[in-house]
Amino acid sequence: MRGWTRFSAVVVLCSSLLVAGCSSVSLAYNQLPWLAGWWLDSYLDFSDAQEPLVRQAVASWFDWHRSTQLTDYAQLLQRAQTEVMASVQPEQLCRWGEDMRQRVDLALDRALPLAVEAARSLSTKQVDHLEAKYAKKNADYRKDFLQPKLEERLEASLERAIDRAQTLYGRLDPAQKRWLAGQLKSVPFDAQAWYLQRTAQQQDILRTLRQLVADRPDRERTLAMLNGLKQKWSFARRAESSAQE
Repeated sequence: MRGWTRFSAVVVLCSSLLVAGCSSVSLAYNQLPWLAGWWLDSYLDFSDAQEPLVRQAVASWFDWHRSTQLTDYAQLLQRAQTEVMASVQPEQLCRWGEDMRQRVDLALDRALPLAVEAARSLSTKQVDHLEAKYAKKNADYRKDFLQPKLEERLEASLERAIDRAQTLYGRLDPAQKRWLAGQLKSVPFDAQAWYLQRTAQQQDILRTLRQLVADRPDRERTLAMLNGLKQKWSFARRAESSAQE
């Protein structure tokens, strides 16, 4: 579910660029239904019988997204174009964060009913596959973000930031790298806290899916359980955002 939240955020970003007329992103957006199916399969290893359910759910979601959401993103971009030309205040950044969260929540609200039949068809073996996938991803996260010493974490974070910046702007000079290092030190990102939140949410997903496999509830109850996960995380995310303001 958390991975799908990230994917929804990527869709929001790609869609915003799409309505701005970026042809390369338009091509990427058109490939997202295939990419979504491939990504979901990598986590849950769908059977031949499940694949049509997943493909139909993904196609239906993108049909809705393409036909109803792009106008909203166009308006969002128009507002962004105006605001970025002025001095950006902290409260504006918070508002942009909330705007993005609202759109991701809306995307999930549409996705969950479409996911019900696939969720009801899962097996214990597939939930075990998901758990193994999480374990691998968590090991990668610890390697990249949870180095034993704080200075090692800062150094790794700076290397990632420099790589991303140079991808967009070209080679940075020493002064720019020093400025970027100073900015990173002031960013309130706690890799350990994020990891604990990430693993707790993964355990929520695994418990819920194992309960679905064991109980085989009807469609209505399955949707309620999936919505319960979403509501729990939405509440936690908003509480965290409020605490940081």
